[in-house]
Amino acid sequence: MAYTNSPLTMAYVPSPHYSERMGEISKITVHHAAAVASAKQIANHFQAKSTRASANYVIGKDGEIIRCVDEKNRAWTSSNVVNDNMAVTIEVANIDTAPNWPISEKAWLSLVKLCVDICRRNKIDKLTYTGGPSGNLTLHRFFAVTECPGPTLTKRMPELVEAVNERLCPQRYMTVEELPDWGRPTVQRLLDAGALQGTDSGLDISNDMLRVLVVVDRMFGGAVDES
Repeated sequence: MAYTNSPLTMAYVPSPHYSERMGEISKITVHHAAAVASAKQIANHFQAKSTRASANYVIGKDGEIIRCVDEKNRAWTSSNVVNDNMAVTIEVANIDTAPNWPISEKAWLSLVKLCVDICRRNKIDKLTYTGGPSGNLTLHRFFAVTECPGPTLTKRMPELVEAVNERLCPQRYMTVEELPDWGRPTVQRLLDAGALQGTDSGLDISNDMLRVLVVVDRMFGGAVDES
């Protein structure tokens, strides 16, 4: 298999801590840095000989992405050789410390974009999170006695799956009944006003389109010109 690396990275700060990858990439593993840090600071930490750890990518508190280990190689990240052989690993910086270890919204958005890019390039059709090692989105805590990636990120894993999969395979709504509760009133108003007609096969509204319609609707107070 011809491995590639993410074009989303701003820099390459190579870590010496890696091995040849055995097998194909089929998973993504998320970690947190347990530190309020920039991507460069985390990458520099992975360069130190005494660290004996690394990740394929690191995301700083400002959302910057740096590559530390090429995807063709296994980073030393998860305390589990089998998982690291299958996974592209990502270390995310925090914006505060214990007990919650939160991350910034910029770091979150970079994490979503990076996961989408990894999936597309490695032909991972969709992410699955089971809360254990059987899914293709895994966490450090599944393989070691650790809280990594902390309570905040751990709770957001289902949200990460939803955000990534929506971009990989956008959901489309063909009828009003299929729409989520937060979008149904807007679409119904537009239909009643004749401003929205759909296609021969139905509404055919993507999740992204629905969000735009709802935002515009709210900007104008839910008013639709029916004249």
